[in-house]
Amino acid sequence: MKHKYWKLLGLLLAICMMVSCVSCQNEVPADDPQPPVEQPSIEQPQEPLEFTLTKDFIIVRPDEKVDEEVAALQLLGRGLQSANGVRFSKGTDYEKNEFEILIGSTNREASQSAAADLSYMDWCYEVVSEKTIVVCGGSPSATLAAARAFLNEIFGYAENQETQEIETAGNAATLTVGTKVVYRHEYAVTSFHLGSHEISEYTLVTFDKKAEANNIIVNHFLSLTGKKIPVVSASEYQGGPAIFFGLANENKQHLDYPEYAQDRYYVVASGENIIIDFKAPTVAAEAASRFVKTCTLKNPTNEVTITISEEPVITGVYIANGTNLLDLDSVTTIEIAPGVIYEEHLYYDGNGLPVRAYIITIQKGSATIATSMPGDEATTGKVTTVLEQVTAAAAEGKNVVAGINADFFDMGGSNMMEGLCIKDGVVLHGSCDRPWFGITKDGVPVVGSNDYDYKKYEGQLVTAVGGSNVVLMDGYVSHISVGTDWGDTRHPRSAVGYKSDGSIVLMVVDGRQPEVSNGASLADVAYILASLGCTNALNLDGGGSSTFVLRDTNGKFNVENSPSDGGLRKVADGLMVVLP
Repeated sequence: MKHKYWKLLGLLLAICMMVSCVSCQNEVPADDPQPPVEQPSIEQPQEPLEFTLTKDFIIVRPDEKVDEEVAALQLLGRGLQSANGVRFSKGTDYEKNEFEILIGSTNREASQSAAADLSYMDWCYEVVSEKTIVVCGGSPSATLAAARAFLNEIFGYAENQETQEIETAGNAATLTVGTKVVYRHEYAVTSFHLGSHEISEYTLVTFDKKAEANNIIVNHFLSLTGKKIPVVSASEYQGGPAIFFGLANENKQHLDYPEYAQDRYYVVASGENIIIDFKAPTVAAEAASRFVKTCTLKNPTNEVTITISEEPVITGVYIANGTNLLDLDSVTTIEIAPGVIYEEHLYYDGNGLPVRAYIITIQKGSATIATSMPGDEATTGKVTTVLEQVTAAAAEGKNVVAGINADFFDMGGSNMMEGLCIKDGVVLHGSCDRPWFGITKDGVPVVGSNDYDYKKYEGQLVTAVGGSNVVLMDGYVSHISVGTDWGDTRHPRSAVGYKSDGSIVLMVVDGRQPEVSNGASLADVAYILASLGCTNALNLDGGGSSTFVLRDTNGKFNVENSPSDGGLRKVADGLMVVLP
């Protein structure tokens, strides 16, 4: 009995010791606490937030009106109404709304954030939240493209861009927050050198930072290369390659050219800088447009270099009214002789119709401008074609290379020219108080408005012919008869002008042939001649009389233009170019 007692007691002690060991192993010391082990939780994926448009949404554009952003707003209004059957209200970012579709560069943070990463032709649309949608581009035109894509890709809506007629009506759609579509434009030109510098190295130093014309230049290179030229005032300019716009340097000075009229503008190179200079703010848009046309490429390549002349070249004149917005498309050039250059210019007007001009420029001292007449005789009362007149002069041993018609005359009557006519220093007909063009004995070209001006040169002229209107006088646009049938009607035209360096320009513009050439107003004549560098110019007889004759390399005279009568009209006198 006693033996069993001690055996049982030993077993109990052993069990107690085992329990004590386990308890010690699981005890955490007070000076070394351990955090409890947490079991990982399993996150459930959140469903994307989806919603549909309601009439609570307001389509918002920037408060500052831009035509293409307005067009985008109107397009979205039409498209969303067609697809959703709801007429959406429109507004500007002047007022804040709870539900907004933001168009373009609004003052909202969502718009600015989306636009910050876009170059000029890039665009995007983004469903930012169930209350905010952004449709914007790097430019107003890109914003309009973004609006078209948003409507088509989300709602299936499409319309004709010209007529605004619906092509696909579209359907209501569910929008998902976080949806974002970005278009990245591939620019045609990766490297554009203007003179000796890449375009991104330039700063536009402007006469007025608020001038809209600045954007014409900046946006042109943005659309071509995606690179933005910074715009600063003269006082902010810190040096480096510059495009001076409306001034010649940071001191706000202008180019020192003779007869620099208020409506003129010049584009020249000066060292590493480009100068687009003018004196009147009204000229700014015209000057900027002409400059970017100089930098416009028909077939752009990855690397482009445009050279601007350092010579003082007049590139144009601003004419507020009366022109047909002629845009020079191409030039064909032939050197007839040293200092004698023939050109054919093809323009397109504001409606895309062609206008062709035939031009010969004679540098001072390179040839003589003489009066041509029937039989090359110094007598009046006869008429022959310009072709016959220059042929007769050549038969007399004169080295004639070109000729155009000149003065108006009494058709079907006396055949007498209406204005001044001087041939080889002999006065054949008085001026009759009409405008005229002449060459002095010293070879200096002059233009006069009337008989009073003629008296100043009486006895000094070796060549002179009459005309109708002095369209340029001392650098200014003159009598272009805007608002009259004679001035505004697009006739075939002939004209003569001269530059400040003494170079003389003879020109014929074809007209009355829609597929060939559509003629010019007097304002167009002034515009073309000013663009060629003329400071003074006279409009001559036109219509069926307008004729341009040129001698080819074989010595044959050819009619270069397309006379509107279908054949050559006989005229009383003309002007011919005679080489030494």
